[in-house]
Amino acid sequence: MRCSGKPIFGLFMSYFHGNTMKPGNRSSAFTLVELLVVIAIIGILIALLLPAVQSAREAARRMQCSNNLKQMGLALHGYAATWNSAFPPAAVGDGACRHALFSHMLPYLEMQQIFDQLDFDGNTLHTKANKDQKYHVIPAYICPSWPFKPMYREGETTIGTPLAAGGLTLYQGVGGAFPTEAPFGVSPSVGNWSKNGMFVPYVYREISEVRDGLSNTLAIGEFSFLDRYKGNFVDPPGLIRIWMAGSYRFNSREDIALMSSKVVVNPINAKIDRVADGVHFNQLPFSSFHPGGAHFLIGDGSVSFLSEDMQFLLFEELATVARGEVSHLP
Repeated sequence: MRCSGKPIFGLFMSYFHGNTMKPGNRSSAFTLVELLVVIAIIGILIALLLPAVQSAREAARRMQCSNNLKQMGLALHGYAATWNSAFPPAAVGDGACRHALFSHMLPYLEMQQIFDQLDFDGNTLHTKANKDQKYHVIPAYICPSWPFKPMYREGETTIGTPLAAGGLTLYQGVGGAFPTEAPFGVSPSVGNWSKNGMFVPYVYREISEVRDGLSNTLAIGEFSFLDRYKGNFVDPPGLIRIWMAGSYRFNSREDIALMSSKVVVNPINAKIDRVADGVHFNQLPFSSFHPGGAHFLIGDGSVSFLSEDMQFLLFEELATVARGEVSHLP
């Protein structure tokens, strides 16, 4: 049998025409039933293909997000190689708001020009140099699965804080956990913070201090937290802040809001409302718009995707630098 060379769809339609034409009827039109059948088949094909297309797009976004964290891993180790084998802190100085982790990584992310323009002596909210630079979007700090804007200007948010206006960071340093023996900072305004994580206030964490091993210690994780129901922070940028801010001080040196790190108190992607559920700002959950979990940079520079269903005790153990557990990534 010889193939006519017609496209498959043409053969398909010819079949319908050939089987429905009456003797003596030269019309090439097809019936409404035939049209509905064709539309139904096309609809089924689209329904089958759409999930595959969406899955492919999300896979590409996850790969880019993982690459962002790998770049940050290289930046951290580049910083440590320059500064006596120590990583940058999550907060510095006694001022109301100072540069910290995400500002100090800029030279190692090929953002030297922006870094050179920053004022590290003054308050990051007040000096002209910092105001001019804070609206820059740093590509490595934006997860591609974030479905909203990467930068907000004054007056564009309902949050009411200048710390939400500027280029965002959708990642946070891991600030430890709360085992009973751990020292912590007392912050009645926004939640106590632990001192046993990779990135904590006023500590330039030396690599030698990570006694649990760099390959078993979390360094930076995704943070795309919005209230999950109808809370005060359901609209973007929610509780996400700009990359330039390290912390914000309230009444004392330890009473600070951590803008560049978070303490592991809640599971990954925990569905909560900050005010209604009584969750402190410093203890908001690591979260992402990826289904099922979030990416984390490990201390050795590798990246892992951790499930939101992972054992919480293991998550806490991985969040500390020298607790002494024999814990390994799942």
